[in-house]
Formats: sequence, structure tokens, C-alpha cells
Amino acid sequence: KIVTIGISLLILLQGANVHFKDLVELGELMEHYQFHNEEYGDNFIVFFSKHYGELKASHSEKHQEEQKEHEKLPFQHQTQCAQPLVFVLGSDSLINSYSEIP
Repeated sequence: KIVTIGISLLILLQGANVHFKDLVELGELMEHYQFHNEEYGDNFIVFFSKHYGELKASHSEKHQEEQKEHEKLPFQHQTQCAQPLVFVLGSDSLINSYSEIP
């Protein structure tokens, strides 16, 4: 039963693009949030927007000195997945041509 739960959790996390490294780096996320809360008075929504949302570009420009800390935060990886889709047109003639075996 534990193995089934573990495999299910693994599939769920991989489907959501969460890596094990991201889970380990959650401590860094909380430390950096506390820094932002004390230094800038940011709540979690503003902090999240500055690091993962629409304020990310402007925050990175203004605070180059925090770049090393930003690289240690979780969920900073980008993944692209391509799934090619192939259509075969006129498959009737293709199937019929191979149906006769000499």
C-alpha cells in the first residue's frame, strides 16, 4: 500500500512539473519570503508576484544584488514538452494495398 501511494505521489508531482529539488528548496523560499517581509513589508501574494508573476521582471531589474538568492528558489526551471501528432490522409488505399499477400 505504501509503494502504491509513493508511486501515485510521484506521478502527481511529475505531472505538475514539481521536482524533488523544488521540495528541498522550500526552506529557501520561506527564508527569502521572511527577508522580503522584514525588508520591504511584502505579504506573500506580493512576494509571489515578484518572484513568479507579473512583477518578476521589474523586481529582477531593481534588485540585481539578490540574484544569487533568486537562483536558489524552487520552481525556477522551465520545461518544454513537444508531442508530435501525425495524420495519415487517404489511409484506405494504404490499408487495401497491403491486404493482398502474394
